[in-house]
Amino acid sequence: MPGVGRTKGYLRMKIISTLVLLVLIALSVYPCSIFKYATAGRTYFCGNEDWIASDPAIQTIKPKDNDYGCILFGWRSFLPRYVQAGINSKGLCFDWAAVPQQRFVRDATKKDLSLDFTVEVLKRCANVDEAIEYISSYNIPHLAEEHIMLADRTGKSCVIEYNHSQLQLVRDNSEFQFMTNFHLTDKSLGWYPCDRHAKMAAFFNERGNKETRLVELLDRVHQEGQYPTVYSYVFDLSSMKITVYYNHNYRSGKTWSLGDLTAKDAILDISRWKTGPPKFSSVLGAQGARIRSGLFRICLLMTQEEAP
Repeated sequence: MPGVGRTKGYLRMKIISTLVLLVLIALSVYPCSIFKYATAGRTYFCGNEDWIASDPAIQTIKPKDNDYGCILFGWRSFLPRYVQAGINSKGLCFDWAAVPQQRFVRDATKKDLSLDFTVEVLKRCANVDEAIEYISSYNIPHLAEEHIMLADRTGKSCVIEYNHSQLQLVRDNSEFQFMTNFHLTDKSLGWYPCDRHAKMAAFFNERGNKETRLVELLDRVHQEGQYPTVYSYVFDLSSMKITVYYNHNYRSGKTWSLGDLTAKDAILDISRWKTGPPKFSSVLGAQGARIRSGLFRICLLMTQEEAP
């Protein structure tokens, strides 16, 4: 019958599109909690990375020519193509968190940047203002899927997100700034309210010394179950030391000076520390994690190869 082939083709594409959308939603709805705390001339940048990957890693890049030294956090399967968090030898740092995806509209006057642009930000920028200037000069489609928090040694911070067809900046010079997984500039876009965000707000409204209790806050908002907290970090931007905790075991962390780590190019496998629970918890188990990790790789490749 006339039109039957076209109808079947349309239905097939509709089913494929729906499946792809479900995959993207499943992969993007995972929690992360990030905050900056500045007090008495000292600044800290802290975060929990919550996901299903089993290969958390740190990649170190030593200074070269005019490039700053960098420490990149993420997953060995993706580094340095996708860096989850990072810090450079000047004390500029950042971290990503997923948000409800928005439609990205390219500016024809700007060039596109790939997902690994954060490495260049760390190599070239010394502070939040320089990073904002760099990021604002390009099209960065990934900002429609995740927002990013920047912080530096002065206590400045900024959350950059993309919605309503434009870049949104939430600058902060106060004692604290924090984010989870909803758009700070428009909560109505979804994933709000957020229990972890409420817990961080309550913590920063408490009286008393907070500087010695930042790890306590990481523990309060850590996750278990489908998307557990794989690793956590505390960047002391004043002393330029970093402490990393594996698998939400906040009793046992490893601390390095940033200078020691950036003395050479290397990769550190966080999962080999064997601290905390022996294995990740996931409602789908190891096989499900492998499936989702493979689907993420496919989606990542599709994003990188997408025509402008």
